[in-house]
Amino acid sequence: MLASKLPIYCCSADDWYHSMPDLTTTDICLIAILICSVPIMVTRYIPTNLFSPSSQLWIAIGGVSWILYAVFSETISNEVLGIPWMDARYHFWKALQIVRDMNVYGPDAAWEYFRTGNHAFQLYNSVLISLGISIFGITAIHGWIAFWGGLILAKSFRSIGPFPPGNPLWLLLTVFCPSVVFWCTTNLKAPFMFWAICCVYSVAFSE
Repeated sequence: MLASKLPIYCCSADDWYHSMPDLTTTDICLIAILICSVPIMVTRYIPTNLFSPSSQLWIAIGGVSWILYAVFSETISNEVLGIPWMDARYHFWKALQIVRDMNVYGPDAAWEYFRTGNHAFQLYNSVLISLGISIFGITAIHGWIAFWGGLILAKSFRSIGPFPPGNPLWLLLTVFCPSVVFWCTTNLKAPFMFWAICCVYSVAFSE
């Protein structure tokens, strides 16, 4: 049974707030793959015929840094700033309950979560947990998706005019600082919404 292979992150709703898993081997392999994909993505969305080589370098460095920040953002938020991941920990705990319910009652237990909003997000997290990915790997995926969205946004803006030559600041701001809430929502649903909005912009600017 899958449940017997899962580490016991939390036992009840009373201690979900205090429980955090360890970084798993699967997380490390996943993070390595995501980081290795950054130069490929930058070459695809920040081509040298539209952007300067220095821009590519800075965006690639920023992309790797961003994914690493996503992995350790819980530690930064909780241990350094004293601001715990309230919603993220709760969603992760609920996802663990879904995995355990499915192991006890079968796949039918997941049907209750085939909805929109938080239920769908918790079901999505439960699928990743079943694959051996902890909350650290999940946030790495979210950071990667957000970074992808930023690249799409930058390329869309480039279609209507060049960024200032010789100064990658505006490009960096476009990719990594598109909103004031961007840096604190990597652990939630915001990266998916941001990516989707950037795709809509891409289609709109291509017309």
